[in-house]
Amino acid sequence: MVFHQLQLPVNYMEKFRAECMDDQIMTMTLKDEDMKEELRSVVPVTGHRIAIINAFKSAINANQTFWYACCTNGNSFSS
Repeated sequence: MVFHQLQLPVNYMEKFRAECMDDQIMTMTLKDEDMKEELRSVVPVTGHRIAIINAFKSAINANQTFWYACCTNGNSFSS
């Protein structure tokens, strides 16, 4: 849902799925500057990265799930 609302020209949902990034991983990533730097490899465009980070923070503040992922059992992300 959040990725579609952002209307970015790149399918980051697929990139996050390929990297097995989910809510828990993003929460950990945003708390650690070194891990946040790693996000550059998934979202290299600065403006897109900022938009995704802000959307994720807003979703957390609203107590909403940003997306679901489970790379090991084949479940897909929510959109």
